[in-house]
Amino acid sequence: MSYEQSDTLTGIRDRVHAAELISRGLRIAAVRNILPGVYRCELSRLWREIHPLSSTPSGRLPNGSASVIRTHLHSAIASAMLVEYIRASSERAGCVDVTALCVAWDTLLGSAEWSEELADFVDINVIWLLARDYHAKLVRLAECPRCRSRRLFCTQWDARSKLMKCPHCALAST
Repeated sequence: MSYEQSDTLTGIRDRVHAAELISRGLRIAAVRNILPGVYRCELSRLWREIHPLSSTPSGRLPNGSASVIRTHLHSAIASAMLVEYIRASSERAGCVDVTALCVAWDTLLGSAEWSEELADFVDINVIWLLARDYHAKLVRLAECPRCRSRRLFCTQWDARSKLMKCPHCALAST
């Protein structure tokens, strides 16, 4: 197989992955982060084809996982998101696994009916942030010594933050 054929096959694979991610609602900036070989104009065209009734999402993405997790409930759900991603991931260091991202999203989407207040948080873009930050070692899963659940830990959280506590223990006590 020549270099050109390999490059073409990689390009086709990347465009198929881009369509899968966009169909699930992953923002174009996040898709570009995962698949830098696919041009923004191609992704915008794909978005319009897949989501003809909605405009391309605009605005900045959050800086990181720590900025979107605001409550113990968010932290508990984020832990479940990251567990699903890691379970499906091939664990290539430093690289978000497209297939694992899709599997984690499909699993979470099919596993529960989300209330209106959580619908904004339960989003493939949040899973992407968690996966990206996991590979960058900005988030990790830690075991709670009290309840033994796997909980999310963000290195960017302030040591005094209420989110430093296990969300499962905190939710159980309320």
